[in-house]
Amino acid sequence: MKQWWLNLDKRMEDSRPELWKFIKWNLVGAVTTVLDLGTYFIMLAALSDEFLYAPIGGPIWLQNFLAAIGLDEGLGILWTFLISITLGYIAAYILNRKVAFKANNNVTLSSVIYAVNVIVVIITGSWFGTWFTMFLRNRHVASWLVTILPKPLQMLIPMTWAYPLNRFIVFAQKKEEPTDDTTGTTTKPDTGTEDPMA
Repeated sequence: MKQWWLNLDKRMEDSRPELWKFIKWNLVGAVTTVLDLGTYFIMLAALSDEFLYAPIGGPIWLQNFLAAIGLDEGLGILWTFLISITLGYIAAYILNRKVAFKANNNVTLSSVIYAVNVIVVIITGSWFGTWFTMFLRNRHVASWLVTILPKPLQMLIPMTWAYPLNRFIVFAQKKEEPTDDTTGTTTKPDTGTEDPMA
């Protein structure tokens, strides 16, 4: 199986590299979606309704802020979104870097950019998922819809910017300098900007 994948990977990279990166990114997305959804639904099943829909406590300023954005209850729901999204994004980073894009750029810079994006997605996704869950629940929507609908919707929203960000910024390929075939040393391209007086 591993050899079959390596042969396919090489053949597709040679013939249709951009299409193949997009396909691998989607395959990674499918794997991490299973992890994310699995974690979410296992936690929903394991936690009591009392905890899932408990008021969100904390300092008064935090309670006021959360109430202003529609999160005065749903403590357990908030935690299920936070944990499942975080696990999914950690797995996605590793698999996208190693498999989908085979990134060779600066790991630190790549990680920082990815982390900033993920923090924004985790905060907004956890807020939106919890808010939407409570919105449906408070309007007495069928409980199976309250359980199922918010998570896929929360996962789809960041996909609108995820591929371009991952492909061209986070996991960009570092351009290799050409080498002189006879000596094996790197040669700088002639740009015509060298100082003739040097």
